[in-house]
Order: sequence, then structure tokens, then C-alpha cells
Amino acid sequence: MSKSIISLTMTMIMMVSLPAIHAQDTLEVINTTPSHNIQDPGHPIIVLRSAGQKYQIGIGGFARLVGIYDLNGLQDVDDFITYQIPVGEKNKKDRMYLSASQSRLFTEFMGNTKNGPIRVYIEADFDGNGNAFRLRHAYGEYWGFLFGQTWTTFMDIDASPNTIDFEGPNSQVSLRNPMIRYGKKIGKHFSFAVSAETPMASITVAPGIESVPQYFPDLAGKIRIDGEWGHLQFAAILRHIAYEDSLSGKTRRTRSWGRSITGLINVTQNDIIMFQVVYGEGIARYIQDISGCGMDLVPAKGDSTLKPLPVWGFYGSVQHNWTPTINSSIIYGYTQAAKFGIQPDDYYKIGQYIAANFFWDILPVFTVGIEYLWGQRINQNGAKGTANRIDFMAQFTF
Repeated sequence: MSKSIISLTMTMIMMVSLPAIHAQDTLEVINTTPSHNIQDPGHPIIVLRSAGQKYQIGIGGFARLVGIYDLNGLQDVDDFITYQIPVGEKNKKDRMYLSASQSRLFTEFMGNTKNGPIRVYIEADFDGNGNAFRLRHAYGEYWGFLFGQTWTTFMDIDASPNTIDFEGPNSQVSLRNPMIRYGKKIGKHFSFAVSAETPMASITVAPGIESVPQYFPDLAGKIRIDGEWGHLQFAAILRHIAYEDSLSGKTRRTRSWGRSITGLINVTQNDIIMFQVVYGEGIARYIQDISGCGMDLVPAKGDSTLKPLPVWGFYGSVQHNWTPTINSSIIYGYTQAAKFGIQPDDYYKIGQYIAANFFWDILPVFTVGIEYLWGQRINQNGAKGTANRIDFMAQFTF
């Protein structure tokens, strides 16, 4: 693992030493405005520049320790996922857990060419199985195009509330996806992007139904309006999900779709509202709480037919900046899956999520935080389960 990191760094440094042919006199950057989110590592502190300031490479990241204290409901689960809250079980055992697996490394290369700026970004953490090194982002940008893996175009990372919890609001559209994207800014206030993204599906398998590899990309697009007041984003996604009908021997394909509205509003100089509303059919893969839970397609009736499951959700948060170095947020999230087809009574229906936290930048490179989490799962038959958790975080950024 360490050898691969050293090799990557040396390769990028060698790129910096290449002749700056057709380069401009000053370095121009693209799409590099860091978000407000505590999960975003921001710009690198350590930066090397080539002769003439025409190319640069940065290396950064953070070391983060997260402490978890479960009061009830969730055991042996690091992320606060309301879908996984036990229902009908009186689990009141306390659990204390410490982890540094969210620590992160990234490298960013930028430069100017004859036809415009170029950027390459790679980011990884240690949150894989057994604290394995795990790829998060790896992409390059040039001439309006992006090639690689990053946040889906269907997501709005800038409207993502601050949480110590790695998952964030249960209804949030949140997925890192390999893609080809094209985006463009129009004037001072408008921009758009469209992408073809890797298709994967999680379906509920029934007799006569089998999962198959997907062969049609997910198509996503967004339009964004920016101003001093904040921003609004309107996004949509179109999917064609395939599955195998083994009774007829045919591969069937079902069209799915989703829409979302997100935003960040600067209410006052110190108060920020962030929100998201999402609705669709067959888009469970893109929704934080129910991704990978077999809820993209479900049996519609007692035969070998699957239909996209209607789901919807919203979240809202208020962030108050007490001082330039201290802020806190209150967040509420709600996710609901429709009663559809031949679902059993204990099938997931509603998830609710509440977070309240406090962050303090003791130093520009040292942040601590504490957070309270409450979650609830409700099944189609009305049975409920709840969970309570307290999180602590200490983060050193470099």
C-alpha cells in the first residue's frame, strides 16, 4: 500500500517537471472551490510548482479519529444507517468504539495548456474491509469534460450538511460513480452538466428471476443557479435496469427515473439552510439509506415480473456559525418506500434521521466535534425500531 502511494506521488512530481509548452503565464484552476463540508478535505496545504508557475501538484489529507458510543439500537455498525436499525428487538446494550479508518489522502495536479486548464484528482481513505486502502475519487478534467470516478451528477455535494456520521442524512442522494461528464458554465449564475455513469442495480430476487450485468449507462443531468444568496440545483436521472426472466429465458429491461431539487441558502451572514427533495422509481441505489438493499426493482406480482420501486425523501438542515471557527448544525432526514407489489409485512417503509452537532476549529489544521444521532425504522406493518448514538471527532488536516 505504501509503495503504491509513493509511486503515485513520484509520478505526479515528474509530471510537474515536464516542459510547459503552450502554457499561459499564470496558473488557472477549474472546479476547485472547496465545499463547507467537514467530509471535504479541501485544497492541499503542501504544493509544488513548476518553473513559471504553470503546473502544480498538491498533496494533502487528514488524520481523523472518530469515537462512537451507541446507546441502543445499532451494534457492530460504524455508519448510522436507519435501514439497519433492528425492529422488534429491545437492544439496549451500550457500545463504545474508536476508529481512524476515515483518515484520508489525496493528490491534485493542475496546469494550463494551449486550450485551457487541466486538473487531475485522486483521493482515497482507509474505510475498506479491514481498514484497507479504498479509492474514493479518481478523475481528470479538461475542456469541460470529466473522465473518472467522483460524485454522481445526480448529487449536490455543496448542499450536504456537516456531520461526523460518515453516512449523513438518510435520504441524501450520495454515490461515487465512474462516469464521463460534460459541464459548462453559462454567464455568471448558470451552469449545467450531463453524464453517462456506470450502471449497477440491486434487485429483490424471486423465483424465476435472476440478476444480470447491466449494459445501459445511467444518464444524469443537472442545472444549477448560483448567486450571493446561495444556489439551487435541479437534477434528473434515467436508468434502464436489466434482469433475467429464467422462466421465459429472456433478459428484460425496465425503465427507471428520478428527480431532485437541492439548495443552499445564506439566510444571514451566519446562518445557512441546506435541503434536498428527491422522488423517483428504481433509484434506491442513489439514496443513502436504501442503497444496495434490493430496492431498485421488486416483484410486482406472483410471476417473474419486476417493477421499479417508488421511493422519495427529503432532508433539511440549519447551520449556525457562532464564530469564524465554531459552527453547529441541526439536521432532519426522511425516506419512504411505497407499499408495492408483494412485499412482506416486515419490508422497509420509512426511515427517519436526526443529527445535532458542534464543531470547533481549534487551529486551522485541527478540528474537534461532537454529535448526537437519533434514527428510526418503520416497517410496512407499522413495527418500529429506534437507535441513539453519540459521535466524537478529532481531525488533523495537512
